[in-house]
Amino acid sequence: MALTIEELSVQTKVNPSTIRYYERRAVLLIPQQSKAGSREYDTVDIKRVRFVRFSRLLGMELDEIRALIEMIGEGNSEEIDIVEQVMLERASRLTRFCVNLKNVSAAIRTGEIDEANAFSILSTDGETTNEINSNNRPEKNSSAEGMGKKLTTQISNLKGRPAKS
Repeated sequence: MALTIEELSVQTKVNPSTIRYYERRAVLLIPQQSKAGSREYDTVDIKRVRFVRFSRLLGMELDEIRALIEMIGEGNSEEIDIVEQVMLERASRLTRFCVNLKNVSAAIRTGEIDEANAFSILSTDGETTNEINSNNRPEKNSSAEGMGKKLTTQISNLKGRPAKS
């Protein structure tokens, strides 16, 4: 089933210029061309573009998505396991950030915090605010931050790999 870029765009709800951008960034492979010179996409391309769009909604960087697509294509389960751990750490950080947002919001409602301290709390990685103390500082909770940094470094190393042709 050969699709044009316009048909791929309609089926994936991704603009043709965005699809071309993903190809230039080697997130998507450049497809074969027809005799007329237009790109021909198939069903796996539909699934790949939908996966890229979904991954972007999750906040993944294009280099990470490209690396993950390569890992899947190569059947590299060990590296996919690393990505899973990185994503779990990100989810944990996002959960902590949401707790901090909730606590900052409550402190703002009661007038217990100023803008500078609110931003200080919200930009603190690895900490959650169980309560806003008299100094408007968050109380620390233990985290898997060391493990998260190690995994982030590992996935960063994977990002630098050249795109698979």
